[in-house]
Amino acid sequence: GPPDRAARFFAATAPPPPPFRGPFVLIHNDLGAGHVLLDPDEPERLAGILDWGDLALGDPAADLAGLVPCGGDEALALLADGYRSEAPLDDGVLARARFHGLCTALHDAWWEGQRAEPARRARILATLDRLLASG
Repeated sequence: GPPDRAARFFAATAPPPPPFRGPFVLIHNDLGAGHVLLDPDEPERLAGILDWGDLALGDPAADLAGLVPCGGDEALALLADGYRSEAPLDDGVLARARFHGLCTALHDAWWEGQRAEPARRARILATLDRLLASG
């Protein structure tokens, strides 16, 4: 299950992904599914991004990581392509984003799982299982 896969994932990613070496880019710094608007007529097309209150200069992996829990590698690749159109990305950005996105998903699952009803807990665990299976 997810706990065994999480242990294997972290063992397989030791050492952690390479650190960010720049250049800093403009990032949302709180990007997640709740801040992404999709075009209702073309759900694969981005319509906008909400809540820019945490805007910063930083590692683009911080933004990319925010969509890993809800969209997995497909969302990560699409967002990375969008960033590449604006600024170059370093070689380790996808590895950092996936690693930090999975850490966030594990934390959120643990936090939500503490108080979630059984059906929601099952969905959380299924999402984790999907993320860990692709790792």
